[in-house]
Amino acid sequence: MIQGNRVDLGNDNVVFVDGVDSVTGLRVVRTLRIDPTMNQDQFPRIDEVMRRSPEILSFLQCDTRLSDPLQQKLADIVCANVLGNQAERFERSERLERLERLYLT
Repeated sequence: MIQGNRVDLGNDNVVFVDGVDSVTGLRVVRTLRIDPTMNQDQFPRIDEVMRRSPEILSFLQCDTRLSDPLQQKLADIVCANVLGNQAERFERSERLERLERLYLT
């Protein structure tokens, strides 16, 4: 269930959701199965798993600008990490962890 919407994953492990900030509410676009294997030698990095999927990279819409500065900053961090943009890449630092705590708690 995602905000009251039943989502049948079958064997999939990724849910593409759009319109999360829309007045009409979110919509589940599709599901997908990706290889969930993470490097066990270091801190697990979901961005490395996501980077292996062209469908996920395309769906992120990293070129879209958000009106809320905090949301834009979080989107910039996620996109820089997932896309592997070395020029703007943010380390997994206290700044990112503070933003994650802010949004996940």
